[in-house]
Amino acid sequence: MKRTFFIFSFFISLLTYNFIFGQTPLQLITKTVEKQFNYKDGYELNIEGEKADVQVESWDKNVIDISIVFSSQHYDKSIAKRDLEYIQYQADKVQNKIYLRNYLKIPSGKPKAEATLKAKYLIKVPSDCPVYLKSKFGMVRIKDLANEVKLNSQFTNIGLENIQGLIDITSRFGDLDGKFIDGTMFVDARRTDITLRELKGKFDVRTYYGTLNIFAEPNVADLKLTANNTKIHLVSNDPSRFAYNIEAKDSDLNLPDQMNFNTLEASNDPSTRILKYKPEQEFFANFTIVVTLSEFTLSVEK
Repeated sequence: MKRTFFIFSFFISLLTYNFIFGQTPLQLITKTVEKQFNYKDGYELNIEGEKADVQVESWDKNVIDISIVFSSQHYDKSIAKRDLEYIQYQADKVQNKIYLRNYLKIPSGKPKAEATLKAKYLIKVPSDCPVYLKSKFGMVRIKDLANEVKLNSQFTNIGLENIQGLIDITSRFGDLDGKFIDGTMFVDARRTDITLRELKGKFDVRTYYGTLNIFAEPNVADLKLTANNTKIHLVSNDPSRFAYNIEAKDSDLNLPDQMNFNTLEASNDPSTRILKYKPEQEFFANFTIVVTLSEFTLSVEK
């Protein structure tokens, strides 16, 4: 009887909640900040975003153009408006460094934030401007840059397109999608799903507890993969034109039947296999693959 009464009370409470809030649309309050900084060779852009969507793209002006939209959502408009004032930001230039940052600051004696708060950055930079970015609980999109890009992210989805130069990515709990990458790329990822395609240059990818899909074109000069508890799919239209050094510990390997890998067992560890392959003809690059407790598949692109 008590259980029936509890379920009935919960159902009534749920109906009341839906009736009250279902009839009241979410109230959205926004505030926009716009700034510009003149750009010179040797300048760099540093961004630190939390609960922020950050988009960085190039343009043909020697100016760093910044537009930030802060938003606050709540059923009660007065709460949305109050909490919007809690969002603070920094947009300063110190010598050759431009700093952008958003953060939450609740004045003494004020109630904690109840609204859903968000920042959205749209930043335009010269293509040769280095970009250093930290992101937490957000989304990052960067395209058409040709210098150095360094990202350190948590709970953030990252999209890279048409990036040249040095790319250094540290990702925890998020997706990484990169295409038209040309340069030297380092990736250190945990619990991240990664897809890389249309690649040129050198790549060093370390991944733990995630998935990794790489589409290797002939312009890849060097590839090193180190994976633990990861599902890897390496695809090429002609995988036999690369040289491979594979070390697999307690891992499943799915390799093309037409490629004859030389297989050895590590002398000091029977759970580890070492496989090597070198084409007879001239080959494009060396692929070094070290996997532990993982699944590695090498296949032909169709």
